[in-house]
Amino acid sequence: MFNIDGRRLSAIFYLLAVKFSGLFVITKGEKQMPKISYMGNGSTTEFNFNFPYYENTDIIVTKNNQTATDFTVIGTSGGENADIPYIGGKVVFDVAPTALDSVTIKRQLPLTRIIDYQPTEKINPTLLNQDMNYEIEVLKDMYTELDDFYSKYARIINQEETETLLARIEEISNEIADSNESINDLNQKIADGQIMSKDLFFSYTSNCLTNISQDIKLELNNGTLILKSGSKVYVPNGDGVFDTVTTTQDLSITISGDGQKFIYKNPGNYINYQAITTSVSGTTDSLSGTPWHLWYDTTNNVINRYGADGTTAMPGQSLPIAIVTVSGGTISSIDQVFNGFGYIGSTVFVLPTVKALAPNGRNADGTLKNTTITATDVSIKTSTTVGSSMILRLYNENILDWDTNSNTYNSALNYNVSNTATPDNCCYVGTITTTTNGQITTFNIKNVFSYIV
Repeated sequence: MFNIDGRRLSAIFYLLAVKFSGLFVITKGEKQMPKISYMGNGSTTEFNFNFPYYENTDIIVTKNNQTATDFTVIGTSGGENADIPYIGGKVVFDVAPTALDSVTIKRQLPLTRIIDYQPTEKINPTLLNQDMNYEIEVLKDMYTELDDFYSKYARIINQEETETLLARIEEISNEIADSNESINDLNQKIADGQIMSKDLFFSYTSNCLTNISQDIKLELNNGTLILKSGSKVYVPNGDGVFDTVTTTQDLSITISGDGQKFIYKNPGNYINYQAITTSVSGTTDSLSGTPWHLWYDTTNNVINRYGADGTTAMPGQSLPIAIVTVSGGTISSIDQVFNGFGYIGSTVFVLPTVKALAPNGRNADGTLKNTTITATDVSIKTSTTVGSSMILRLYNENILDWDTNSNTYNSALNYNVSNTATPDNCCYVGTITTTTNGQITTFNIKNVFSYIV
């Protein structure tokens, strides 16, 4: 045993010395490395290798650098009289490695004699050849281990990489120190009253929108309107029900007829348009029999599209998502995107996630009190009896309403006040204008109030 271990140790140090001296002339292209690596994919269980070996126990398998045991080795026979019993084979796992698993298959031959030559017997050339082949394969295994060690050692001693890493660590440390200094300075300014926190800031502002989600993503490219993948639209679908539909691909449209158009999504996977002047809403269809029009049936909560006969309903259309202008036979502009709020005919709607501050009096120190209003569902308001210029109001519990401009904000009390001078716990979110038949012609929503800190 001493001679065997000594021989292996001597061989390793010899190879190390030759390797580091630069005299090693065998390249990876000139030798067959008894090692191969794979990445799993969650379905493949069999992994091939093409290096020779003697016994299945010679094959070492690791998964994520840990010794694996859940596999079987199936060898490819080299033939009855082959110098080496197996010329390659495959490793078959019980369970397929995942896409995050790295698999390495290598050979590790025991350093031992396979032939015992007797002093009084003639040397059999076949046995001698087998013995020499075995020793050569053992040296290949040792070279593989040495090559792995050398690669790891080279990375460790690479001074330039180490210095670069240390410099980056110092740079990150300085950035953290600068950030901490900025945070401390900001906190001090807040404590000194130079900067207000968000909560404190909201005690000095009121009657405003604070959030409208940008769920509808539109792009106009050379006359083609594109509703981007991931956009969210809402489809009226029966009493109080609004289905949320998220697009899974880009949807595009071109329009040739001039004028302002509503853009909406059809039940199929495409978008469509309708002239604003031929889009109505309410309990009855005021354009019944008119070719090519939209009717939002607010009684049954469904939007119907009508074709050339004007009477055959095609239900399942979404709420309008935008208004565009077509001029010269092409879409020239996106005029309004219905993120948060929108309208059709004589109906306005509010969409989920809209947030607002409703004025609710004053605190003892004179600062403003507010009620936060959040729209959690789609809500609509339809009316054909109000005046020509109205304030759009949002209440808690997703209540949307409108009234004449005689409703005002009383800054002294910090209340929205109705005609009867009664405080009204709502937020004024915009204005609308209607014609005599109740159709909305202009629809203006306040900008979301932006703040820092």
